[in-house]
Amino acid sequence: MSLAFPKPTPRRAVVAQRRRDAALARRLCVLEVFRREMGRCQGCGKAVVPAWAPEATPFNCGHVHEVRPRSLGGDPSDPAACRLLCPRCHEQAHRRR
Repeated sequence: MSLAFPKPTPRRAVVAQRRRDAALARRLCVLEVFRREMGRCQGCGKAVVPAWAPEATPFNCGHVHEVRPRSLGGDPSDPAACRLLCPRCHEQAHRRR
């Protein structure tokens, strides 16, 4: 007699799918933050570009900074909880913590 239940998905596959879903949600969040801020740093107003842009350098690459850290319950895929910062302002934001 065979069981009518399907074979469960292996844990490895479930974890891999969760990672892919989280990475996609983060990418969409980054795109939304860049669109919302129109490519300007929220700290100093300097023009920044995404890291994947051909003209990106370490000095003009925009960083999407999470206002509330993940360790304190922050959501990395929530655009409302993220800020667009230039490298200098991003470093200063982490020093203030």
